[in-house]
Amino acid sequence: MSKSIISNTDIKEKKLFFEGKLKSEIDFISKTLQQEQFDEMKSRLEEEGLTPGINVLLYGHPGTGKTEICYQLSRQTGRDIVLVDLSRVKNKFYGESEKE
Repeated sequence: MSKSIISNTDIKEKKLFFEGKLKSEIDFISKTLQQEQFDEMKSRLEEEGLTPGINVLLYGHPGTGKTEICYQLSRQTGRDIVLVDLSRVKNKFYGESEKE
């Protein structure tokens, strides 16, 4: 599997501006990734027998800031980013198994 790590300390600060519902959703993600909140959420998930952690699906046209949101959340919360090349992990055809 091809993956690399981007250290949160290597990310330069950029001011991002969002409004309305999108701003509140990004703020929610940021708060959830803060260590105390994350630990609390992780414990609740484990108590329910669920896998601890969160997944976020960002969508939109190229150039709308999806990647930059990830970078800035990483920088703000002190969490590194693990990049995974999905084309090396998953087959493009639904139902095919993972690649080795």
